[in-house]
Amino acid sequence: MGQRGLFLFGGTVLTLMLQISAGALGSVGAFLNFLIPLPAAYAHMRAGSVVGGLVVVASSGVLAAAGELEGALAYLLQFGVASFLLPYFLRRFWSWDRAVALATLGSVALGGLALGAYSLSQGVPARHMVQDYAKKEIEQTLSLYQQGSATPEQKEEFQQLGKRLADFFVQAYPGLALTVTWSMLLLTVYLLSRLSAGWYVVSGPPFALWHAPPWLVWGLISGGFGFVLLNGPLGVIALNILTIVLPIYFLHGLAIVSFFFRKKNLPPVFKVLGYVLIMVLNPLPLIVTGFGVFDLWADFRKPKIKET
Repeated sequence: MGQRGLFLFGGTVLTLMLQISAGALGSVGAFLNFLIPLPAAYAHMRAGSVVGGLVVVASSGVLAAAGELEGALAYLLQFGVASFLLPYFLRRFWSWDRAVALATLGSVALGGLALGAYSLSQGVPARHMVQDYAKKEIEQTLSLYQQGSATPEQKEEFQQLGKRLADFFVQAYPGLALTVTWSMLLLTVYLLSRLSAGWYVVSGPPFALWHAPPWLVWGLISGGFGFVLLNGPLGVIALNILTIVLPIYFLHGLAIVSFFFRKKNLPPVFKVLGYVLIMVLNPLPLIVTGFGVFDLWADFRKPKIKET
């Protein structure tokens, strides 16, 4: 077996292991989903487009042959297309942010077309299919929570929260699909860069110097006003705009934090602790998002000229 064969075999096996593990662990294994595109993308970067594409096809084929036709289609649409497009663009020396954006749009667009075609074939509106999916995921989470030592009042509050989350999920599904996809691909880019070892190059600016495109602020303004002032379909559109734009500005703010972490030359353990606190400790995510928004005017990373 040559080098390409090894990458094909290894990429397929690792992809299937991650896919099966994520499905077997349920809600607990949800984070493994973010790693599923990595094996195929890495094989693509190291061995070329043919091998990368064959990993995707082989993974789908094995799942289908095992009687998991729905699982094979879900892998192909959720992960397979994205794990091919991302390294395809990166190998052509496109900037990593541009590669992530286009791979996200391509993957989500194809998934949306497939969902629409499937809903037409089944005679069921796509919205109802999304509702059923959201209800299933919330029920799985609730079942795990109810097995704990929570009081009946706490369980009732959690059930009400689950219903509100399900409603939000259905309304913001397009925006959430885009955001989750680019987040997954962004993690894939980071891991690919860490695994490159000089075999390939991930082009683009260092993350600490990255910024959101200036025109995105108009999306934030229109989405914010629309969410506050409008109802009905226009309000839902505004909600989806915010669902897409706000995480991008959070990423922008995180790049600013990364810049100052690097400038202060903090030890890795303190950087990791800082990032964890930003993710979980309110109101730090909101503050970091604010840094991203106001950086358009304040330019926090601009070198300060010392006056003498």
